[in-house]
Amino acid sequence: MSHLILVAHAVAPGPGGAEGLVNARLLRALAEHWTCGVSVITGGGIPCLEDGAPFSDLPGWKFHTLGVDGGSGPNPSLLNRVARRSLEQISSGAGGSIPARALNRLTYCATGSGLKMASWRAAASRALREELEKHPDSIVYSRALPFASIQAAAAVRRERAFRWIVNINDPLPPDVWPLSVETWSCRRVRSELRKTIPLVSAFTFPCSQLSGMEREAFPEMDAVPALVLPHITRPPGSAVNNDCPSDGVLHFAYAGSMNGGRVRPELVAALQMFAKSEPDRTCHLHFSFHLNHADRSALRLIEALPVSKEVSIGGFGEESDEALLRADVSLDIAGNEDRPLLNTKTATYVGYGKPIWAICKPEGTTWNLVKRGWGYASVAGDVGSIVGTLEEIYTDWSAGSLALKRPAPEIVERFSAKRQVDDLRALCERISATPDRVREQDTAALKVDWP
Repeated sequence: MSHLILVAHAVAPGPGGAEGLVNARLLRALAEHWTCGVSVITGGGIPCLEDGAPFSDLPGWKFHTLGVDGGSGPNPSLLNRVARRSLEQISSGAGGSIPARALNRLTYCATGSGLKMASWRAAASRALREELEKHPDSIVYSRALPFASIQAAAAVRRERAFRWIVNINDPLPPDVWPLSVETWSCRRVRSELRKTIPLVSAFTFPCSQLSGMEREAFPEMDAVPALVLPHITRPPGSAVNNDCPSDGVLHFAYAGSMNGGRVRPELVAALQMFAKSEPDRTCHLHFSFHLNHADRSALRLIEALPVSKEVSIGGFGEESDEALLRADVSLDIAGNEDRPLLNTKTATYVGYGKPIWAICKPEGTTWNLVKRGWGYASVAGDVGSIVGTLEEIYTDWSAGSLALKRPAPEIVERFSAKRQVDDLRALCERISATPDRVREQDTAALKVDWP
């Protein structure tokens, strides 16, 4: 097995939101199951292991924590220093912010990204060269978004040969997904990605729908091996108890962010209709929401629900773990806009072993997964569909048959840390078997049919 160099701007703690959490889970999985050394080049900090121990205790691991703008790394370049000072000026809003904004705009027009990403990219390329000098036979794994995680490795790949895997977690560029508007930045990313594809040894994607979308936009990818690696589910902090005695209440739990287009107002209308037609059943419903932050539109929606409910803001960890463990059903009402993607929330919910109720559009990744028999799906925007699903869930709960909709063991295994690392190891071994890349006729063996 080869030394692995992970290039990922977004790693929690630090930038990236859900992307950062996905990468942090991957690091923990590698710490447990990857037997060779790992070097990490990131804009975030150093996450802890599952037991809270620091990564610094692991032999063979090296972190380059460069900061979000690359200026926190050792021996920052002139670009790093100028970028940091300019970003400080922009943030302060003082008189110096005007020339700083102008410089940021010029950088954007020249490179397709602002000063922050251009500066981080340069620092990450320096760190990658340093690691390749120490470990010349390494496999480099770029984790995007942002695109800078790919650009940093591409700059070095044009100088020297190494085996390079690129993971794409979200539409790249964003306008590949029709909800995004074409911008100069998107056009620049599209052009740069097209030039980069011939240098890549293999691609990984979290789901086949995203893989198909990218391959349609970039037919050149068809000649490059690709593997589906779903997000890793996070084992809950407490032991999963799927057989806890019922308290006579049907508990639904939601955990994550909820704002803007991810708020589903039709849930209010559906519950109002259900309450009017089924008042005796409605009194047995309880919804708990555990939100990343207090969004006014989300709080207004929750307040309007005609059922027993509770809300907590922040407090993730044991608090949300316990709520999801107590729940009979894990609720997902925020994935409608991301239907070609595998949402982090879906992977997280799998780890709790409870049925998932997803309100989403048909034929998306979440819909296809839930419809495999381990949850319930309602059509987003369709009040009647939501009411019908709630009636089905209530009937199953009353009959004691909710357990039939739990994720099956093979589903949980598909999202497990060990499975992802094993699949990644097999991919690394395959691309290491040839000087450049796997022959086109061998790529079919690497492709996994997964929604």
